[in-house]
Amino acid sequence: MRDKVDPYLRPIYDALADFMDARMLERGMQTGMIEVAPLAFMRGRTLSNACVLLDEAQNATSMQMKMFLTRLGEGSRMIVTGIHRKPIFRLARSPGSAKRLNFSRGLRE
Repeated sequence: MRDKVDPYLRPIYDALADFMDARMLERGMQTGMIEVAPLAFMRGRTLSNACVLLDEAQNATSMQMKMFLTRLGEGSRMIVTGIHRKPIFRLARSPGSAKRLNFSRGLRE
């Protein structure tokens, strides 16, 4: 799987390398302490005691976002990034970002 998705995840690896020592990053990846996975592979998992980052969330559908939000387990934190005013949302009938914005109102930033 890694060979197939790595080219698409390269920006994430580059960002991690920008703020982490290469040895620390490699060790984290080998031990499973750091895991980079596409949103499609999150189904059925519960992520407890973790820091979970969803990057480019403006590309997620409302169903994908709901699935992602329900993966968060006890003691975990979630970081969601994306541009909610991207032009594509004006064309979509039910953009996930609009629903996410309503869901996130009142949550601590």
